[in-house]
Amino acid sequence: MFSLPSDHEIKERFERLGYVAPVRIISEEDAAACRAELEAFERAHPDKVGLIDMKANLLFRWIDRLTRNETLMRAMEPLIGSDVMCENVGFRNKAPDNKTYVSWHQDTVYLKFEPRIITCWLALTPATVENGCLKIIPGSHKWGDMPHKEKVDPYSMLTRGHYVSTEFDKSNATHVTLEAGEGLLIDTAVLHASEPNLTKDRRMGMLIDMVPASGKKLNGRESAMLVHGHDRWNHFDHEVPPAEDFGAAEQERHRKAVEAVTATFYAGSERKPEALTGKSRNAV
Repeated sequence: MFSLPSDHEIKERFERLGYVAPVRIISEEDAAACRAELEAFERAHPDKVGLIDMKANLLFRWIDRLTRNETLMRAMEPLIGSDVMCENVGFRNKAPDNKTYVSWHQDTVYLKFEPRIITCWLALTPATVENGCLKIIPGSHKWGDMPHKEKVDPYSMLTRGHYVSTEFDKSNATHVTLEAGEGLLIDTAVLHASEPNLTKDRRMGMLIDMVPASGKKLNGRESAMLVHGHDRWNHFDHEVPPAEDFGAAEQERHRKAVEAVTATFYAGSERKPEALTGKSRNAV
């Protein structure tokens, strides 16, 4: 396990800023191995790449293992305790096209949980200013939900193309750079965005969404994976870890789990999620 800031420091920084970074979760070598696994799947199943946009931990054992990583659990414990549900895992891989971007937004617009989800943005490649690392507004998790609108844009990395539709102070926006294997722990209410990738390689990252087992989804029930501790509350349907990589049973369980998310996350939208169609969200 890698060394971490103290529990007090993690909690204080998170409550004050809405994020903690960088946190070394896995080694650079392990991050490279994860990239190799992901790219092998992309080559073997180019028409199925979109499936890993959501609930990817139900499809692959190596992803499921990452959600149970000892250092990750240790970093999360001061924030959500020792009884932990993984609500979702997806990938955000940005092509070196000088076009693909993320507009300023808050994830709480569609992720209705109490307490709010904490996301670990785990870098599988270095995340730099040049390749479009995350920008955040420190402390914006205290602002409350801001008004958002949606648009259809093939270069937006956001599921519904949503963006903050009112002006706000961006003067203290901060780029969060990460080395491969480092993570950013972020409150889903924090305003964040990212700019296009100006380099010649992909920027690759994994989103791991965590919530305490005592937490609740406020706009409907869905499934989640118990990755640490115990569940004494029964607020989620329990997901089953994959027994094999991309097996038929795993794909069927994945489809049902994504459909449950779709009922709320895509409510009011005519879009069908990539995790059901298999189509890649962006050209990567």
